[in-house]
This record gives sequence, C-alpha cells and structure tokens, in this order.
Amino acid sequence: TNKTPVWISVIVWFVLVITCECRVKYAPAIDHEKIGWMKEESAPLMRFEIIIGVRQRNIALLSEKFWEVSDPSHPNYGKFMSMEEVNKLVAPDSKTIELIQEWLRSHNIFSYEILPSGDFIRSVVSIHEASSLLSTSFDLYSHTSGKKFARAEKYTIPKHLEEHIDFIGGFTHLPNMRNKQMNNQEAPQDVTITPDVIRKFFSIDSSIVATQANNSQSVAQFLQQYYSPSDLTSFQKLVGQKQQAVSKVYGPNDEKNPGIEASLDIEYIMAIARQAQTWFVSTAGTHEQQEPFLQWITNMSSLSSAPLVHSVSYGDVESSIDRDYASRVDSEFMKYGLVGRSILFASGDDGTGCNDKCTAYEPNWPASSLYVTSVGGIYMVSSQIVIGDSISSGGFSNYNAQGAYQSSAVDKYLSEPGVLPPSSFYNSAGRGIPDVSSFSENVEIFFQGTSTYVAGTSCAAPVFSGVVTLLNDARIAKGLSPMGFLNPFLYQTQAAHNDAFIDIIEGTNASGGCCSGGFNATYGWDPITGLGAPNFANLVKYAVL
Repeated sequence: TNKTPVWISVIVWFVLVITCECRVKYAPAIDHEKIGWMKEESAPLMRFEIIIGVRQRNIALLSEKFWEVSDPSHPNYGKFMSMEEVNKLVAPDSKTIELIQEWLRSHNIFSYEILPSGDFIRSVVSIHEASSLLSTSFDLYSHTSGKKFARAEKYTIPKHLEEHIDFIGGFTHLPNMRNKQMNNQEAPQDVTITPDVIRKFFSIDSSIVATQANNSQSVAQFLQQYYSPSDLTSFQKLVGQKQQAVSKVYGPNDEKNPGIEASLDIEYIMAIARQAQTWFVSTAGTHEQQEPFLQWITNMSSLSSAPLVHSVSYGDVESSIDRDYASRVDSEFMKYGLVGRSILFASGDDGTGCNDKCTAYEPNWPASSLYVTSVGGIYMVSSQIVIGDSISSGGFSNYNAQGAYQSSAVDKYLSEPGVLPPSSFYNSAGRGIPDVSSFSENVEIFFQGTSTYVAGTSCAAPVFSGVVTLLNDARIAKGLSPMGFLNPFLYQTQAAHNDAFIDIIEGTNASGGCCSGGFNATYGWDPITGLGAPNFANLVKYAVL
C-alpha cells in the first residue's frame, strides 16, 4: 500500500495551520423584507465608506463615573470630567490599533483615517476590497419607494480581532424608508401655540432670559435640513422677541433652501432660552442612509467648548438599528454626559408604533437610549384642557432594560389596573419612553417668508431643551455645575416634589395602525407624556438646591 511520507504530512499540516484564518461571523438580526426591501441581484462595482468601532477600554468604569456625576443624591454629582480626561480613560490600547491596521493592510487597504480619539477608523473601499476583507458578498436591494442600495447580510472578521472591534458599519443595514419630513398644518381651530403661550403654561416669567456668558445650547440637524437667518429674524419680530442671531453655525447651512424641521428647531429653542449662546449644528451625509448620529456625537465630543444642551428632533425605528451600533452610540452618549452635556431627543410621531406583522409596538431610537432625555408631545385643546397627543411616541424599549432612575415611576404605571394594552405587544421590562413632554400640535413658526403651523414631537424637543438651558443659567449664576445628563434629576425631583411638573392625565397614543390599543395618560409617569410638562417656576428652585 502507498503511504504518504511522514515529512510531507507534517508540511501539509503546517501549511494548513498557517494559512487558515479563523473568523467570527456577524449577522445583524434585521428583517429587510419587513421594512420594504427586496434582494435583486449581485451588487455592481462601487465604493462606499465603512467605519470600524474600535473597542474602548474601561467601559465599566466609564459607566460608574457617568452615573455618579449624574445622580443628585451622589457626592460626585456635577463633578464632571474634561473630554481629554474621558478620552484618556477609554482610549483603545495601542496594540488594538496596530492589529486592525495590519488587518487592513493585509487586504491592500492603505487609505484610512483614525479619528483623533483613536476609537474609530474610517475607510472608503470598493466592493471587491470589502468582500475580501470581510469574507462576504454584496447584493443589490430595492425598495418600494424606488431606492436601491448594495448591502451584505453578514460578514466575518478574524477571530483574533473579536476582542478589539465593537462593530463595523456602513454596509449591512437597510433603512426604514418612512417619511421623515414634517408637514404643514392648516390654521388651527384650537389654541395656536406660540412662545408666549408656552411661557404662560410652563410658568416661565416673561422677564427671564439667559444671562450667563458660558451658557449655551444647540439644535442638531441632519438630512440637509437648513435654516434661513431672515426667517429667524421674521419669527422673532412676529413673536415680539429681541433680535438675536445664531452664535455659531457648525457644518453646512444652505440658507437659501431652508427646511421646515430646522426652522422650527432654531426658532423655538431661541424663543424659550432667549439670549443664550445658540449653535446650529448641521451634520452632512448619512449612516447607511439614515441620520449619522455617531458622526454627530463624535464631532461634538471633539470640541473643547461644545454647547451644554443639545436638542435633536430625529430618530429611527429601534428595530431597524443594529444593536452593536446602538450600543456603541450609547457609550458615546455616556462620554458626553460625563463632561456635563445634556442631550434631548424627540420621542417620535408614531404613537405606539406597530410592526408590519401587527404583533408588537415599535419604539424609536435614540429616544429609547438610557442615556438621553426623551421628549413626548401634549396637545392644548383649550386654555383649560391639555391632553397627551395621540401622535406622541411612547412605550418600552426592546433593546434597553428599564433605567434604575425611572423604575419606581414606571413600575407604578405598570401596576395601575385597567390602563394597559395587551402585554404581548410591549416589553414591560424595557426602558420607558418618553421622560417628559411639551407641545406638539398647532405650533406657529416662520418658514420661507410666511408664518405657518406644524405638528410633531419635533416641536417639543427644542422647547424642553430651552427650558433646560434656563435651568443651567440659574445653576451657573449660583456657581453650580450645569445639569449634565438630566434623567436622575427629573425622576428624583418628581418623586420628591409633585409640583415640579404639570401632570397630564388624559390622552392615548393608540397607533392607528393594525396593532391593538395604545397607552393611556394617567397620574404620574405614563408612556405618552412621561413625567409631564415642566412647571419651571418650581423646577428651577429644585435645580439650584
């Protein structure tokens, strides 16, 4: 019998060992067909950007420090770190960067950018290069709206890099193509919401303006939403406000092509926190055809003097976002809170939301993040009647567990008899949304040379953000730190002082879709209005204690 010589067997075995690259598979659990996408064919030749989330160090310590500085009952409350200190705390190990660079170069990818913080690497690659790097193939997907994108359903990375990479984005995700544009409303039959109406309802004295030079706020804009300085001036004249220009425009702004979203945001945050330094922050491009939230937050974190308060009126269906990406954005939110910044997101305009199979409610993200303040909507029916707005997105996250800061308030709501929809439609152990609320119907703005009316929790986020700026102003005037991450303060204050918020006890946010029922407003926290609207005259007293 012929036998292979032992020395040849050893050589073959050795070659197999050194050429086999053990890899780890990643397959984001997102149902593309559920959101209207169909696979067509192999993707054509093209180039696109990938982003590598480099594993950071000391995330547990980051979390510990974040909660300490955010908790009014902790001795370290308000003792924020500098961004340089935070970046040093979590910066990836130099070996991690070297290993990823070696991997890229081994696949002939020599053009890439390492962000200054060292925790992200960007590269524009061809489909051929990405296919080789990630051992995957790309297909062309088409949407019922006519959009087409090349995507890979799964990818792998070498086993030895698993502990060094959080996620790789830019090519696995297909966006939920729902309409994200605000719509004009007809002239309201009910009460028109103006800055004066808001100030009166929230008990903000008409004489209150921001006075502290180191106080600041901003609105974040995406998807080519711009503002017109002339519209802003006209709005301020319309509502009798002292003329004030935007302090800084960060990013692109085509003032000849204003957007209704951007116009609303900048007009109302400046109308509530008058005379505060105000930035208009515009982030170009997209992340997998959706808002580039990660790009925005890393841009802001790179600045030593970024605004203290950030209002964001954008979001996506939570289930359409890859969990690894969402988790990494959460880490960036924690870093930003640790340096004393407040981030507020509109909760959305879908009520409970509903998946295409009519089996579960659909919360929105990043409003569902534990590390931001989610703002829902209320509707003024008359000067005496205010209810939870039916469009106000609220419910419970399927990605994030309930926050400790809200457990008492949310558990109380869940224990109320007769107010809950079928339990199979929501995750009662999830993070409750929203946290607070403001007006979201019949809001008057100035847009493209004329006054008009808009609706949505996009109206609510900049208004509540302006309130936070006024709270910061009061604290800074007394030599105290800014608010930072708000939620522990909000929930602790509501528990201790029932006059800190205006409790909205009527309304429902049934989605109007095929899912059954919705959530009802009630006493205390609820998944339509959160803790309620701010009673500023009282809230500011508790903020400076």
